[in-house]
Amino acid sequence: MMMLTTVRRFALQSYLSYRGLFLWLTPVSYVSNVVLRPVLAVMMFGFLAQYAIDEETARVYAVGLAGYSVGRIIAGGVMQSLYRDAAFGTLAAVYASPVNRGMLYFSRCILHVPNAALVAVSVLVSAAVFLDLGFAQVDWGGLVAAFAVMTFSTMLFSLFVATLILLSGTNWANWIIILDGLLLSLTGIIIPTAELPAVLFEIGQMLPVTHGLDGLREAFAGGPSSGYWPDLAREAVLGLGYGVVGLALFRVAEIQAKRRGVLARAG
Repeated sequence: MMMLTTVRRFALQSYLSYRGLFLWLTPVSYVSNVVLRPVLAVMMFGFLAQYAIDEETARVYAVGLAGYSVGRIIAGGVMQSLYRDAAFGTLAAVYASPVNRGMLYFSRCILHVPNAALVAVSVLVSAAVFLDLGFAQVDWGGLVAAFAVMTFSTMLFSLFVATLILLSGTNWANWIIILDGLLLSLTGIIIPTAELPAVLFEIGQMLPVTHGLDGLREAFAGGPSSGYWPDLAREAVLGLGYGVVGLALFRVAEIQAKRRGVLARAG
């Protein structure tokens, strides 16, 4: 009975935070971010690669953009949720309640999972239509696992970044722009990580999507499972690390707010 009550509370918190703090739920905003943005990204980078380099590079880009688009929609949704909880003044009320902080923290990301799945499908379908991306050799179990692990790691990374936003009192929109650039340039989506300068390579290894994307490409090529599981394991461990650190920082943010008697808000 206690377990059922806990699950019900977690589900309710997930639903309320999603409905109240995710402002891309209007039809225009949702379709623009979940369907049009990733599809247009595939067309832009795919056609550029197809005509400037070759068709195979275009398909490599398309698979990479699938990973990027999953990370992007998760990051945008989760980061704005915690930011708006503070900006709307509701987080202060939560701090005064006895709600379990771990449940409160992690419930912010659960209902963004369907968005990630829809984005992945949008990218792969558009790549098949516009770039002739084939699926004959795909290891479907590995592909689904890669997307699941990237979604997991990106959710926890996004919560970690959202907590930094909360502590700094800055605007989440500035952070998502920075994250966009990091994901596109340092995770292997467009530029192979092996070609990056040493410092940038190491930064990329600490970002979500990097290791998951290696596993995704291996699964997409139909390689053996021994080829992608190590990459997916590294991606999952990275996400767990961000989850632990992020939750600790979330507690620090609460202690700081209570000590100062004010919750920092960005304009």
